[in-house]
Order: sequence, then C-alpha cells, then structure tokens
Amino acid sequence: MMDLSGRQYIWDQPEGIARLARSNDKPPYFPTMTRTELAKWRAEFTQSVSGGLSADQTALVRRWEEENLRTAALPAQLQPRWNREMTRRVRRRLMDFFSSIRRATEIDLQDASTTADREPEPVDEIAAARDAGDFFSVGELLAAKLHSADTQAAGPLLAVAPAVTNAIFAASSKRIRTLPIDTNLLKLPS
Repeated sequence: MMDLSGRQYIWDQPEGIARLARSNDKPPYFPTMTRTELAKWRAEFTQSVSGGLSADQTALVRRWEEENLRTAALPAQLQPRWNREMTRRVRRRLMDFFSSIRRATEIDLQDASTTADREPEPVDEIAAARDAGDFFSVGELLAAKLHSADTQAAGPLLAVAPAVTNAIFAASSKRIRTLPIDTNLLKLPS
C-alpha cells in the first residue's frame, strides 16, 4: 500500500480488505510504504542507473531522488524501468505478506486455486504485460483472476486491486478508483 502518512493498516480477513488499524488490533500489519523506504528504493534505483547516463540525465535523476518528484521527472527512457521496479517491489511485499498469513493460518491457497473446474492462472500473460509496462492489462488480467476466484481464495486476492490501481497511477499519473470487478461475486456466503 502506498500511503506515506505513517498510518498502519491491518488485513481484515473476514472482510477481505486492508483497513486502518485500530488501537486494539494486533499484528500482522498490512505492509505500508514509509517515506524512508521509498527514499531508500529511489536511492538504490539512482545508483543502479547512474553509470550509463549523460551529465544532464544524471542531474535529472538525482533531482528526482532528492526532491521526491513524480516519475514524470525522470528521463523518459527510465520511467518504465522505475515503474517496473516499483511494481516488482510492491508485488514482492504483498506476496511475502500473504504467504506469512497463509502459513500462520494454515490456509493452503494453492489447492484452492488449482481446482479442476477452472482454467490455469494467466501468470505468463501478467508477467508479459508487466514487463511491457502495460499496467492496465495487468489490472484487467488480475481482475479476471479475481472474477474466477472461489470464495475461499478470494479474500487474499482482494489486496491485489489496490496494488494494481497504485501501479497504474505510478505508471501513468492517472488515478483509477475502480477495477472491473463484480464485488458481489467475491462476497462470502452468510
């Protein structure tokens, strides 16, 4: 989650959402980006790309890092690379978070996601779209994955929607408020 305010969120398993943590909530807290972490990621990115840049490009990248500017302030050829890097890091954090929850609650989502009555997951399509910088297609593919999820697997998958909308924003500076997900299909039966 890209909320740099310092607020803590918790994964509400019964509701299938990340929500602001209350004073009586216990960990695990939902992974939320801090300003310090973002600054570290930017510094690492700056260091990784600084070797092959002109003096003007290096100055733009350093200014982007130091002044915490939008992605559009980077040289054009580095913008997709930064967006992929951010998406990769956020995705890794979410995967680690949900893996830890899965281990803690002993839910085997792998079995739920490989039932015989469903098509295989579009992992290759998602990776190809992500690598091409086509974040809207990534969102559509993930939304399709959510649409086909059974109720047992749907909870942890719902966290993907905020990550997808944040990745779209990071890539395009356009805020997407909703994804084409029929939430009625994702509600757990009473």
